[in-house]
Amino acid sequence: MIHGVQDQVVPIDGGMSQMRFVARTQAQPFLSLNQTLNIWKKTNHCQNKNLISTSNTLSIWQYTVCQADLQVNILKLTGHTWLEAEHANEFDTTQTIWNFLKQHHR
Repeated sequence: MIHGVQDQVVPIDGGMSQMRFVARTQAQPFLSLNQTLNIWKKTNHCQNKNLISTSNTLSIWQYTVCQADLQVNILKLTGHTWLEAEHANEFDTTQTIWNFLKQHHR
C-alpha cells in the first residue's frame, strides 16, 4: 500500500473525500488507512510488524509471517500523487510497485 498523509482525494483518516468531484459520487465514506490495513493484516494472518525505513518524507512498514506479505509506504509530505524519482534516493511509485510485484509473483 502507498498512501500520502496529505491526500485530500482519499483521506488517510477515512471519511468523505475533500474533493467535490469525488465526494459527489461517493456512496459511503472511505475507510481509514488503519482500518484498511487491519483488514489486510487479518486476511493475510500477519504476525510481525517491522519498521523498515523512516525519514522526514517516508515511513516504510513491512508485515511478515503472513500468507501474503504486506508492505505500507507512508508518504509524509505528499497527497494523492504518483511520484517519479529524479534522483536515486527519492521515492518512485512505479519502481516501488514493480519491486514488490517482482518479489511476490506466482
